[in-house]
Amino acid sequence: MGLGDCTSPGEEAIARFESISMTSEWDIVPTCLAAILDALLAEHPSLAMPDTLEEVCAYLYQHSLPPRRSISPI
Repeated sequence: MGLGDCTSPGEEAIARFESISMTSEWDIVPTCLAAILDALLAEHPSLAMPDTLEEVCAYLYQHSLPPRRSISPI
């Protein structure tokens, strides 16, 4: 999506996920994506997000809208 390293959950976030028994990537990835999109919408409320995740990723990449802060998924 062109957001760079600021969206990487890092070891601290992974430890927090594990502390609540969330160890599957199938659970972690959508949680992180939701946190990223929520933070972007909070910082850029005028964004008109497309309907599908693939379109959202392309839209964000085209508009180069990195979040101004690090995103913590939990």
